[in-house]
Amino acid sequence: MLLHFFVVTASDKAVSVYHIRSGFKKDENRVVAEKIALRGESSVLVGNSLTSVMVAISSYIIFYSPEKRGERLYRNPFQIDIANWLRFSAPIVALFQNKDTAMTCFATEHPHPADLRWQKDTMSVLASVGRDHPWIEICCEEEHSLIPRPSSAMIR
Repeated sequence: MLLHFFVVTASDKAVSVYHIRSGFKKDENRVVAEKIALRGESSVLVGNSLTSVMVAISSYIIFYSPEKRGERLYRNPFQIDIANWLRFSAPIVALFQNKDTAMTCFATEHPHPADLRWQKDTMSVLASVGRDHPWIEICCEEEHSLIPRPSSAMIR
């Protein structure tokens, strides 16, 4: 099971790198996303952490709590009340298993959402996450997916 990964995000104001990891311990059920690099202006500074029960990978990283209705638990953030969303990131450039590669991406000129230069790295992380991860949900709906539709079938 994937316990941590790195995500590079970019907006028109900033490029950021987050280290996303499980903070799950005996009495702590949360995901921790620590900002480890920033170029530009952001409300989340380097060294600050965002936490939630789950994260979803869509065209953004969404920090949220799943919603229970009756006996069913809804994990997909697009199927729950948006009030359960705690925060979401700038658009994702790419996902990485390796910090050095994430920092190389961060240093490139003009990174853009779902950057094809890093698609292999992103696909590797998504494949490692899979479909049954306890704290990461991958959104494959066409309008929310980080990757082109035919590639999303590769995530099992």
